[in-house]
Amino acid sequence: TAEEATADEASEPADEGYPVTIEHKFGSSTIDAAPERIVSIGFNEHDFLLALDIVPVGLRDWYGEQPNGVWPWAQDELDGATPEVLSSGDLNFEQIAALNPDVIVGVWSGMTEQDYELLSEIAPVVAQPDTYEDYGTPWQEQTVILGRALGLESEAAQLVSEVEADIVAAREAHPEWEGLTSSVAFFFEDAPGAYTSEDTRSRFMQDLGFTIPAVNDELGEGSFFLELSPEDISDLDVDALVWIYSSDEELQQILDLPTRPPSRAGGSRDLRRTRADRSVLPLEPAEPRIRGRHDGRRTRSRRRRRPEHTDPIVGRGGRRGSGCGRRW
Repeated sequence: TAEEATADEASEPADEGYPVTIEHKFGSSTIDAAPERIVSIGFNEHDFLLALDIVPVGLRDWYGEQPNGVWPWAQDELDGATPEVLSSGDLNFEQIAALNPDVIVGVWSGMTEQDYELLSEIAPVVAQPDTYEDYGTPWQEQTVILGRALGLESEAAQLVSEVEADIVAAREAHPEWEGLTSSVAFFFEDAPGAYTSEDTRSRFMQDLGFTIPAVNDELGEGSFFLELSPEDISDLDVDALVWIYSSDEELQQILDLPTRPPSRAGGSRDLRRTRADRSVLPLEPAEPRIRGRHDGRRTRSRRRRRPEHTDPIVGRGGRRGSGCGRRW
């Protein structure tokens, strides 16, 4: 009907407000018109696009061998689309160019200046701000940056407001979290580690009222993570420890880690025994609340997605790195 056509037009990016210039760590990029073909090279970027009802023509794989490089909580938002999946390793510039993108977004990509220069020969590039470490841009700012680049700034701001309200509600419902220490930890290439306070995962815990220990930033200075010895993870002695893992094998290795160095007095305890001494915060999955479609434009359905969690103390999720040596 005419009313439906009008609603569809209103929900799709329009050239009004363009050109748009995005400032970032490598300078600035100007997008002359509302982009139709979007390539996402950030490891989590496509989740933000899907939350804005945009399905990219190409997206960056992370790990886990997921269909179309998208995890279960966002599969429905593809709405049958099959974006080309880019490797989680080094960027394939010929593959990206062949997708004929109008814009390349990579706020959470860790791209280098050389990457940026090569990508800029293909299309305008949205890189991360110069005020944060790689992978340290707050999710709120990342959402607004992408929304502005795609002509959906007001929708992005509204989405941020809605999610922030949910986080505030969770924090107010749990005043006992206020001031407790917390670390988000990972296990990669046979070694544990954790994220600094500016990393996205740590920022989320802080939004809930937790405090990231100063040692995380001291040991991870100049980066978004710190590495620890498998023989001594005493720096992870916090009130709420969140482990992120990507396979059952990693989970087993995590559970077998000693929680303190061996000593003549009494040896060490592993996480299996320590787990019984700690309270557990159950994390339950929520139903997705958005839907996208394959042509790169928005749809009218508004269903905010939330990540699923598979274990109340150790959950699957974004890990530190891949076999190619990248860390996030």
